[in-house]
Amino acid sequence: PVAFAFTQRYPERIHSLVIMNTWAWPLQPYWGFPLFSRLMSGRSGQWLTGYANAFSQILVWLAVYHKQAFSGRVHAHYRKPYQRPADRVAQVAMPYYLTGASGWFQALYEQVGLLAAKPTALVWGLRDPAFRPVFLKNWQRLMPSAETFPLGRAGHFPQEDQPKAVVAAVRAVTA
Repeated sequence: PVAFAFTQRYPERIHSLVIMNTWAWPLQPYWGFPLFSRLMSGRSGQWLTGYANAFSQILVWLAVYHKQAFSGRVHAHYRKPYQRPADRVAQVAMPYYLTGASGWFQALYEQVGLLAAKPTALVWGLRDPAFRPVFLKNWQRLMPSAETFPLGRAGHFPQEDQPKAVVAAVRAVTA
């Protein structure tokens, strides 16, 4: 969503888009997000994220489909920026804003049309435990000229699960 704020502010700087397992609208209608937001914004969730590094250690790993390919050095790269509790401030705050920033997400949603004519690839890991195919369907409605790349053997991080398919999608809209 942060990237969409930039693209909407400076659409003339954007040639094409590759959208992978994300959103740009309020999340309240999706029952899991308000629950996740409440749980992870509470003291226990803040401790799990801030001190136990639950996002980098556990949640990121759970969101990948091919776990064996994500172990070792690859997972270490996802953990590296969050070595100390002070490095995890944004991860601690993020769950609250999933539902606490609904006005901001609504504004993003209302401006998606500014980008609808850009060459766009919708690259979607269909095994994502968070952003299910219903999110892809919403993007297809919002970006009707987008080319869709559904990846049946990918989770939240398609670039890790099916890198060759992601590269092909990027090339399709940047050529």
